[in-house]
Amino acid sequence: MEKKAIVSKKIPFYLAPFRYLYRRISSLMFSDVRIIQITSNGIKYLLWANEDIGKRMIVQRQYEQGEMRAFAQLVRPGDVCVDVGGNVGIYSLNFAKLCTPTGRVYVVEPISRNRLVIMLAAEINSLPNISVFPYALSSGEGEVELEIPSVDGAYAFIRPVGASGAPGTTKIRSLAFSKLLEEEHIERVDILKIDVEGAEKLVLDGALEVLADKCKRPRVMMIELVDEFLGRYGSTVAEVLSIMGGIGYSAYYADANGRLRIFSEQDINRIFNVFFLLDRA
Repeated sequence: MEKKAIVSKKIPFYLAPFRYLYRRISSLMFSDVRIIQITSNGIKYLLWANEDIGKRMIVQRQYEQGEMRAFAQLVRPGDVCVDVGGNVGIYSLNFAKLCTPTGRVYVVEPISRNRLVIMLAAEINSLPNISVFPYALSSGEGEVELEIPSVDGAYAFIRPVGASGAPGTTKIRSLAFSKLLEEEHIERVDILKIDVEGAEKLVLDGALEVLADKCKRPRVMMIELVDEFLGRYGSTVAEVLSIMGGIGYSAYYADANGRLRIFSEQDINRIFNVFFLLDRA
């Protein structure tokens, strides 16, 4: 099930006609595969016009504004930020601007055309502090099959072990988060964002060594958590919340103004982007 299908179940019934109209118009206007440039809040984004993020930016000129406003308060100059599942770099570009030239942004994005878009966007925004890596992060090192839906690369995911084959797959190197830091000589992480269409628990499994290290572990994390996607790999939102709580992180979500609110059990599968902040000692 696609993310937009899950989201559509949560909107009030009286908004359904507007949602239908938006989808019809966007499918007709933005069906061609081409790169467009959108400027928002001083950042020039390069986007795929036929994909959901591109369509939303064309119409709204913003994306996940509450989360962006929260990060504007959380990211500090000089921070080291890691964006796992960078897509076309919307979060990465914001991180690079917020952490200033004294900080660094490392993006992990397995789809080659998206990596190219990120690198071009970094260049036109004069943000040389962005590096992009061609991996799929998981619990360990090896090779995985990445399934890329033809309609939208943002929904690409690692094919679960034993799953039946399908068109649109490519093999790519996978490695654990801790191995990434070792290979790329990244000494610490301050901000970590993970959005990998259900494999978030696998990424965390490969990051536990780092998360246990008080000198390396991030003070802020944002993880997309959706039971429908996590279930592909035998995990749940509740399990991830328990793991994060056990290693000293508390869960929050960002409201429309960017204020962090406590994330509760009632928010599971209602709010997808969950912030985790280290508990104060």
